[in-house]
Amino acid sequence: MYQHLEPITVVHQWMDDAECVGYNPEWWFSEGKPHRSSETQMAIEICNECTVQVDCLKYAMNQRMFDGIYGGLRGSQRVYLNQQLLRKARNERA
Repeated sequence: MYQHLEPITVVHQWMDDAECVGYNPEWWFSEGKPHRSSETQMAIEICNECTVQVDCLKYAMNQRMFDGIYGGLRGSQRVYLNQQLLRKARNERA
């Protein structure tokens, strides 16, 4: 089963309402760079105040985007969440 992935240039209406609009986009991709950990934390805090946080997280999960911060979660957290969802789906089918 293959899932259709959207081109990265697709813009959804909710993106216009994202709290991160206007901030430095590099803050959301500074994870793992010790000298930029404050930027990572700031990005997460901005996400946690965002009204479209759930839409952003769903978008990242559906598109299999596991780098950067989306929906307030780090890439590693989304990988873990994806594994949990897959495990749950397998258990429900069994």
